Amino acid sequence: MGYYHVNNIKKLRELSGYTQQQVADYLGLDKSQMCRYESGEQVPKSDNLKKLSSLFKVSVGDLLGMSKANKYEVDEEGNPIIDIDDGQVVRRQLFSQIGDKVAVISPDGIRFSSACVRNWDGVTHISMVVIDDKKLLVVRKSNEDYIDSQRWAAIRDEKAYGRKITGRPFSNDIYELMDWSKGYYYKIRGYIGVNQSDKSEKLLFFELEEAEAYPMSSKARIKAGVRNTDISPEDLAVLDEIECEKDKEKEYRDNLRKEGKDPGPVKQYVFYPDKWGQYTFGLPVKEHGVMPEVNLESTTNMGGG
Repeated sequence: MGYYHVNNIKKLRELSGYTQQQVADYLGLDKSQMCRYESGEQVPKSDNLKKLSSLFKVSVGDLLGMSKANKYEVDEEGNPIIDIDDGQVVRRQLFSQIGDKVAVISPDGIRFSSACVRNWDGVTHISMVVIDDKKLLVVRKSNEDYIDSQRWAAIRDEKAYGRKITGRPFSNDIYELMDWSKGYYYKIRGYIGVNQSDKSEKLLFFELEEAEAYPMSSKARIKAGVRNTDISPEDLAVLDEIECEKDKEKEYRDNLRKEGKDPGPVKQYVFYPDKWGQYTFGLPVKEHGVMPEVNLESTTNMGGG
């Protein structure tokens, strides 16, 4: 609390005509304790705040300098009371993604981050479920004998790493479902949930509508089997402009390095979902809930790859 309430305790004591010793005796404390209250070295406990407010015939808020003119009300211990109901929970996507459970969907397949595969230690195969109406991609533990299982992990030096699951038909369906442009790849944060019909089954799910779009270079598009005719002229113009800017930035950064200078962080080109536009930081507190149970009834298993 620091010196937040110092002056009022001392001021009210003096206005009431009491000495430090008298107030200390009233509270059952020694004078040095009262000095610490007035100097701000220590915050009075709840019962002492009540006694002081009674002695000085003021509210606890007035005692702590929290009158109606002040910004916050306080609780009985003098802590400011903060109303967070109208706030926004800051999206995890606005911070570093290192160590996060992430899926990257490109026009020729999907790759899960190492954080995903290491979440289920020893699980090398999964099956994927798409819930069309909720725009969810759900991952379930599986084994290589299951008819629609996919190998999502590579093991090196006894550690699991995410591996790309190639599948253009899968990507075509996802891109069509989400009306995504094939000039971009899409990165989505994953969350842990449970199967609604069997809560003992842990799931990993991705909200496709929360995907961030990253522009692909012309070389990357060719490698993924994307033709310019697969992309709208408007998107293609944007992608060409971004690629040109990246080339200029690379040349600029290379020149700085030759001069022994630190070029700093690379500029990121990322496009956030349109639905984020109504909120600056994230969902309002009132709309922000816990991880849901996922209903896998009447959904689509994604095979192939």
